Amino acid sequence: MTLSSLYTRYVGWLTNAVRHRFGHESVDDVVQETYLRVARAENSVVLHPKAYLIRIATNVVYDQARRAAARGGRYALNIDDVADDAALQVAADQDAALLLKQLILGLPPLHRNVFILSRFGGLSYEQIAGRHGVSVKTVEYRMSRALALLEAQLRD
Repeated sequence: MTLSSLYTRYVGWLTNAVRHRFGHESVDDVVQETYLRVARAENSVVLHPKAYLIRIATNVVYDQARRAAARGGRYALNIDDVADDAALQVAADQDAALLLKQLILGLPPLHRNVFILSRFGGLSYEQIAGRHGVSVKTVEYRMSRALALLEAQLRD
């Protein structure tokens, strides 16, 4: 995904996420600095754009607050006003879990069942094959197809 397509697709989402998470007065500055940092790493592959962008934006906010504290001045955001990193990670994890759940539920039923039984049920391919009355090769195919579909959706 190119920087321009990443920007046009997620700028609104990132602006709202930064405003919601930090109540930050200079949201536009944080979003701009986030995309500048992304531009420096443009050749890297981003599998989860939203998680990538919010992590960089969080780092931008922390960096700005640290610099302001080091200068002894008051910045629009006090470092003490920022929720701790664990709370931010929980929010990001919840967003990611919801996205993953939606993607899994969007899989075709045969692929979804195999994926859930394997990844969340802990069943082996042999156990899944026995449960569904199909061959192990069929289970392997359905799992590889489910993973490919999920990967394609996560790239978008």
